[in-house]
Amino acid sequence: MRITFYLKKLAISQLILHTEANKFDINAQNNIAVYWGQNSVEIAHKSWRNYASGVKHVYGPTLLDVCKDPNVDIVLISFMNNFPGNRPPLTSKIFQNTTTSTISTTTTMGKRHKSYTAKMDKISNVPTISLVNGEYSTRHTSMLRQQELHINLCQQKYHKKILLSLGGESGNYGFQNSKEAVCFADWLWYMFGNGTHTGNECPNNKYVKGHTLGKNGKPHRSHKPFGDVILDGFDLDIENHEYPSTYYIDFAKKLRKNFKDSPKEFFLSAAPQCLYPEENMQEILDSDEVFFDFLFIQFYNNGKECNANTNNFNYEIWIKQYAMKHGKNGEGGEEKFPKLFMGLPADSSKAGAVNGYIQSRQQLVNKIGTVLSLESKLGNKHYFGGISLWEASLGYNNYDLSDKDGDINYIQAVKNALNRAENYSYSGDSNDGEDNDGNNSESTGSKVESTTLWKWFAIAVIVAIL
Repeated sequence: MRITFYLKKLAISQLILHTEANKFDINAQNNIAVYWGQNSVEIAHKSWRNYASGVKHVYGPTLLDVCKDPNVDIVLISFMNNFPGNRPPLTSKIFQNTTTSTISTTTTMGKRHKSYTAKMDKISNVPTISLVNGEYSTRHTSMLRQQELHINLCQQKYHKKILLSLGGESGNYGFQNSKEAVCFADWLWYMFGNGTHTGNECPNNKYVKGHTLGKNGKPHRSHKPFGDVILDGFDLDIENHEYPSTYYIDFAKKLRKNFKDSPKEFFLSAAPQCLYPEENMQEILDSDEVFFDFLFIQFYNNGKECNANTNNFNYEIWIKQYAMKHGKNGEGGEEKFPKLFMGLPADSSKAGAVNGYIQSRQQLVNKIGTVLSLESKLGNKHYFGGISLWEASLGYNNYDLSDKDGDINYIQAVKNALNRAENYSYSGDSNDGEDNDGNNSESTGSKVESTTLWKWFAIAVIVAIL
């Protein structure tokens, strides 16, 4: 009986440890952040989800598909590219009164999916989320209910951090003054965060005027795009010059204040271009009043000046000029620094990046090694957080880094490179597809994954028997 008791206790403890191991670790240096929502290319390759069956899949991965991937740690819903929404569009024609979105009938695994057409709201003067299948305003529409379910599963079951990315390459966004920025921060907190009111500074906030609180004292789910779910934070991908960047400081400070008043942990991130000083966001980056948990630095589409696949890769500048100067003390008194992510395109197509694509496993491993070597020389404060990728559909459709053992999509290959980078010496970039020890970079990872599966199968059998 005692042996049985201890075996059962051991099996349960192992299962608990496995669950803990799957949880997000902000201090890890092998995290992968993926932008999702645009499906930049229609997938012409066999579906990554149904590869063995040979089924074609043309719309790319759903949010839940990405969250099920153990290689992904952070998902950025992209984009909210029309805000704060109190004025007509300036340059973009995408936000015109009403639009329709039609999804064709498809057949997957023998199941027929009915086509439908959805009429969108009038969205020219309200904050708008623009996803691949349409633009959405602040109502909880039927087409967003699936995202509510997916986000909940992403967070609760798969332990992913889900952030809403604001801005992007195109759109009508920015602030004309400080009050507008502060009030919009309150609106975001009300709609996507843990807010139960519109803020003392904006008692008649025009963005939520007429919205009523539910019986639980929180915003009514019909007034929140993703219903009752609460996101894990917000990302700033500011790429326009329409309005002064100064007011983003007020916006971020207000969000941080709201974060502090909530028991749930929230994150604030930014996605600057790699050139330093940064063209669009330097004011907020220089501010001592704003702390970013993550920087998803875009080391691509900047020519030879700072791209990751060039000799001018300037990660060291971002450590010295930004990360080292913006540390702070955590709640426990520990020193905390922003986590810097090497932002890469997940494909070489125009939808991915005009330039900056890393196309060999060896070059990728060496580049990560360069980063880790720099950190070691500069005090080993673990500034590096991992790699961010633009974007999900590109990554799952790209098999450039596959090896002789089978097809491996780009996202999985990047994770393998992160996991293995510390095991090699680095003499500079190489286009060789082999690691320095002559082994394919994914082969050991596959063996480890297979061993892990057998381990947990054995534990499950023990628990069942006991």
